Amino acid sequence: MRPSTLANVLLAVCAAACTSSLVAQEPAAPPQAGERLRVEARRMYVALVARARDRVNTLGGGAEDGERLLDDDFRAAFAAAAAPAADGGGGPGKVPDADALLAARAALVALAVFTDPESTLLRNPFASGLLGGLEDAAERAAKAKFAGTPTLRGRNDWVRHFLVSAALVALVGEEAARLAGVQKELADARGMSAGKGTGFSFGDLCADEAGVRFAVWLGREPAQAPARLASWARSFTATDFFPVAKDLPECLPEEEFRARYGGVGGGAYREMVAEIVRRIRECPGYR
Repeated sequence: MRPSTLANVLLAVCAAACTSSLVAQEPAAPPQAGERLRVEARRMYVALVARARDRVNTLGGGAEDGERLLDDDFRAAFAAAAAPAADGGGGPGKVPDADALLAARAALVALAVFTDPESTLLRNPFASGLLGGLEDAAERAAKAKFAGTPTLRGRNDWVRHFLVSAALVALVGEEAARLAGVQKELADARGMSAGKGTGFSFGDLCADEAGVRFAVWLGREPAQAPARLASWARSFTATDFFPVAKDLPECLPEEEFRARYGGVGGGAYREMVAEIVRRIRECPGYR
């Protein structure tokens, strides 16, 4: 995955009027992209940097299992989200439903920035206007030193796909978030045909869709948000919400993608999307 490509795609998607979704949509809570989201995301980002520093200082700087690293990052972000903000709150598990839901979304934004060495969201001109000041130069350096390399089903790039897509749901809504993922893969397919891209990847698209659906699912039951945050602060496993995807076709140049799948909206493409959705719905975290 090329971060600069993703940043350009996000800008194009967010600046343009959204077209109809290529995957059937489900009801979602309205996006929360205001100042409170930024402030909360900042609070959780600081907590993630502190947790990473403590983790290295306590355990040393040796190689660490990427899956466990990601789960620990999720737990640290959700622990910060479950705690009351400085301006009030009733303690973990006792934050009002609306505040807990906003905090959960802010946790996804903070995770998307913290786990991404390139800080893709913050380099995008559209998102930077919403998230200005979330990360400073010293914290970016600390992140590079302490964050390590988290993985999702063995892939670091799938961490970025999942979390950037989930964060985009909070920032610009479900439709734009989903469209950004599709457009990024199309850009990669065109790039590969020109000798400089990674090709269309249904595995990446699965990670995108898993992130979108996780964020949408969080918003569907606001009353559950406080209890979920309190529980996830203690125990969270990212693979409970992301299925096996290593067998999905990848590295497809534009010509091959169109020939085999009919392009976006083609019958074979829709079959692949249906299979991705089926796998995600069967993840243990949704049972």
